[in-house]
Amino acid sequence: MEPSVTTSDIAQLQKLVAEFSSHGDDYVFTHLTGADRLISNQPVQPIRISGMAWILVIKGSFQINLNLDPVAVEAGSVVILMPDTIISEREVTPDIDAYLLMLSPEFMRTINIDPNVMMTLPTATIHEYKPVLPLSAKEQELMKSYFELIHHNTLSNPDGMYVKSIARNLMSAMIYQMVQFVVKHIKVLGLEPIVADRPRSRRSTYVKDFMLLLKKFHKQERSVSFYAQQLYITTKYLSNIVKEATGRSAAQWIDEFVILEAKNLLRFSGKTIKQVSYELNFSNQSAFGKYFKLITGMSPSEYIHS
Repeated sequence: MEPSVTTSDIAQLQKLVAEFSSHGDDYVFTHLTGADRLISNQPVQPIRISGMAWILVIKGSFQINLNLDPVAVEAGSVVILMPDTIISEREVTPDIDAYLLMLSPEFMRTINIDPNVMMTLPTATIHEYKPVLPLSAKEQELMKSYFELIHHNTLSNPDGMYVKSIARNLMSAMIYQMVQFVVKHIKVLGLEPIVADRPRSRRSTYVKDFMLLLKKFHKQERSVSFYAQQLYITTKYLSNIVKEATGRSAAQWIDEFVILEAKNLLRFSGKTIKQVSYELNFSNQSAFGKYFKLITGMSPSEYIHS
């Protein structure tokens, strides 16, 4: 299993970067430039981000693997890293100029975001989100202002009674602004956002809860019926609403989560195929091998050496 990186780990960058601030384990801000000593083009071992993070790229670019998929990040974009994102292998240009803000899961839960606002995005966009969002020059400046306000609030009020509350509200505003940017880009792509003041439908709630359950239980449970039972609905109904909302069936989502976890364990954990099989709750190595080959077209051993 890849190591999990927390805000406390990111705080270790303080001696390596020109600009840094943090509030306990709640959140960390860093300003990364090509002059910083941590910038390197050496591949990094896979890590799992425990909280949520944003990287605003002002200049330069970098290549990175997110959940084993290669992603190119260019200047003028923001990277949105959801909790439990797996990051590996990087290539950074010498002229990189970027801001990083990472929030702990505990602090994220204290930020008040109206769920109906989040549902202005099509469900498929929420669950198949693109981690890199291009920004216009004005949008970049606005996002940079949020990052700097959070940073200066922390530096200016190290022992302030309200520093955490101020940061929480700034981050809430930044998230709303980010949603506004996403909605704008969705319209450019010809997709229609949901009306903001429309209450979330029961179907949307089921789909969202299914994804949350899948994230939590995919190592132990691979049957659609298990998730349907947790939601107190029928297997057929769950399959239909997930397919309708995301364009993919519930079974396909389950397979994707399991295979992503399997690939990461096989290639980076140092565990044997047998150990991975048991960690993913297969009855034996043979059953795991058949499942893996059916989905990927190659055996676990072939994948390890590919």
